[in-house]
Amino acid sequence: KRRFLFRETGFFRRGREEEMKKLSFVVMDLSGIYERESFWREREGALLLSLRDRFQRGGLRAPEEEALLRAELLRPELLGAPLHFLDLSDYHYMSRFWLEQQEEDFLLVIYDYDADLRRTEQRGVSHASWTREIMLRMPHCRGILLIGPSAEKRARINDELMSLGREYRPSPELRDPILSTSLYCFTDEDLRNGRAESHIPSLLQLLSLPLCLSIDKRLFQGEGREGSGIGLEEYARSLSWILASALPILSVDLCGEPEPEAPEELVLRENERNRKFLDDW
Repeated sequence: KRRFLFRETGFFRRGREEEMKKLSFVVMDLSGIYERESFWREREGALLLSLRDRFQRGGLRAPEEEALLRAELLRPELLGAPLHFLDLSDYHYMSRFWLEQQEEDFLLVIYDYDADLRRTEQRGVSHASWTREIMLRMPHCRGILLIGPSAEKRARINDELMSLGREYRPSPELRDPILSTSLYCFTDEDLRNGRAESHIPSLLQLLSLPLCLSIDKRLFQGEGREGSGIGLEEYARSLSWILASALPILSVDLCGEPEPEAPEELVLRENERNRKFLDDW
């Protein structure tokens, strides 16, 4: 089994030094934006998965769509690739399907401006409810560390958690989400007032679980202005606490690319950010 560990100078490394190689990463071409970005063409190990116009923005509505997606992600050449670029934020729900491949217990670390815990009328997995699905249906996820929502959203997130508990009914397909998966939320305000720094490192040590990261880059687009996400400096600071824990990292998912028709300046900015993400890894 492949296992990834943090190192001081980068994001992670293989468990044995002699296995250190160029890490492969998957680029899920869903909207067409990656045609305008070059970061993935410049690196060895890029695996382009052409899925344009095959899966809906915002979610999957039929079991047949889920089965088709699972078949795509289980291609032999993709297995073991720890990094996944998921395209637009509307496709953040794709993270749920990568995570279900994990074969051991893990802590899910989400950087996002929302918890994506809403109960929706839509069947299947949606951008608004994919975390809810994980809490109900993914036994290897033993906890969720959510970093980045605005302080104003904390009450709504608590309400959504309570509704999740009321929704649960004993079933072979479901597990009790409140008893099985704890959600720890640290807001943008927590990052600025020191609460996150005083709690996250000890929480990671207490749980002592391998980590899976899922990052929506739109969280950084406000550059940390109050009420509009966190800045890249705050992200880097919080990431340093995760690095210092020396816990294994099993996978990293990233979404939040600009729209395919976005201005060139915005596309170039995100392309450069993706280069820096890959440099860290």
